[in-house]
Amino acid sequence: MKRSLLLLVFLSLLAISSICFAEEVEVSVAVNSSFVQDVFSHYLIDGQIYVAARVTAEAVGGVVTWKPETRELYIQYQEKLYRLQVGKTIAYGSILEAPPLETSSMGLPDIEKKNAATTQETTENNTQPSTEAATETTTEALQGAPSTDLTTNPLTEIPLIKAPFIKNGITYVPVQFIADSFGLESKWFERTFTLVLLKKDYEVPQALRYARPYTDVDLLWLARIIQAESPSGSLRKKMAVANVVLNRVESPRFPNAIRDVIFSPNQFPPTTRTAFLTLEPSLESMIAAKRALEGNNPIGACLFFNNRPFAGKKADFYEKIEGDFFYK
Repeated sequence: MKRSLLLLVFLSLLAISSICFAEEVEVSVAVNSSFVQDVFSHYLIDGQIYVAARVTAEAVGGVVTWKPETRELYIQYQEKLYRLQVGKTIAYGSILEAPPLETSSMGLPDIEKKNAATTQETTENNTQPSTEAATETTTEALQGAPSTDLTTNPLTEIPLIKAPFIKNGITYVPVQFIADSFGLESKWFERTFTLVLLKKDYEVPQALRYARPYTDVDLLWLARIIQAESPSGSLRKKMAVANVVLNRVESPRFPNAIRDVIFSPNQFPPTTRTAFLTLEPSLESMIAAKRALEGNNPIGACLFFNNRPFAGKKADFYEKIEGDFFYK
């Protein structure tokens, strides 16, 4: 009953998100107090959170094996074995009577094996869930796994909210499947696009921890300057403003912290107003800040922008975006 209630609350939060916006945005995922992330991010797409399957499952104690010829993902957690297939909205589960799976090298769908064996995954559409999954064969045993497979015990069908898909060589699954199948509680923080999975008395293996290079406070300050400088701008314009700040953080010409860059004297006029300190960013500004902090950059190495052309900086001009001139 408790798990069902938690899941209902979780799904309700996602439904609220889907009403507010439909932009694709990167999501931070933590298990207890440790962030976990693959080479590519987790995502919120049309109100549903998708996580990188391998790193997330292994971060909570699962073992993952990929079967490239049928594009099937096998996840073992404790005594249970689950099978998911790209493009299919039904997963299967079974109780194991054999020794646990050992991590197999037979075709990781994730980036670790991308150079060695691209498989069918990289031919998929890189932005949309795949709908061309291989024909499902419930009687086919997993190569390299114990002799006991999903056919030796009764199968349980598990409906999925959305089908697994592949993006940039990474297999993604709805986070609801991980949380529900592994018996995890979850907390969704919409303002910072952060999902926390809770597992009692557990620590994420050190090798799977992700040292996120920014804090929630950094995200808020960045969103505030975006809101102040481009309150009605498009997502691209807002991200351009954000990346000017982030480029300055990396430049020896400016301070090396987001807040310090924003409050540098004579740089961003809105910061001189008292109201800026408590400015509440719009959802779009928070999305732009999150996406910029996760590496999305539409303006390259630009360090400046202005609503009028800079005299003497013609050679450094990069692009005019919705009335503002951006310069390197």
